[in-house]
Amino acid sequence: MYANRPGPGSHVASGSLMVAAQARGNDVGRALTTDMIGWARRSGFAAIQFNAVVDTNTAAVHLYESLGYVTLGTAPGAFRHPLLGPVGLRIMWLDLRSSVGGGRASDSSVADNGFDLPKLVGATGFEPVTPRL
Repeated sequence: MYANRPGPGSHVASGSLMVAAQARGNDVGRALTTDMIGWARRSGFAAIQFNAVVDTNTAAVHLYESLGYVTLGTAPGAFRHPLLGPVGLRIMWLDLRSSVGGGRASDSSVADNGFDLPKLVGATGFEPVTPRL
């Protein structure tokens, strides 16, 4: 988790989230994403932008959309999928300032998401990555 760009773009957060195959289906992705949203809000970011969500990763796309993210656009063929060949990469956005543009800033704190991230991480055997500020 980090600022998407330095200087004039530093008010927008970004990050890279991945869930290991053996941990999928246990809400680990939701816990990681909601934890990131809480971190971004507490850190004062105006929005979160994911720069490269693989279009065929429908689980991630649906998860992000369920949390209020919108797709700003798709770069066609920008990802070389090992089985499917070139597929699109989405740019996904969550506005943390208001409910305009897909954000859910008016909701209660996402940090209170009901997930115990340390417990989930312990159950899967994976260690969290320390955010870079």
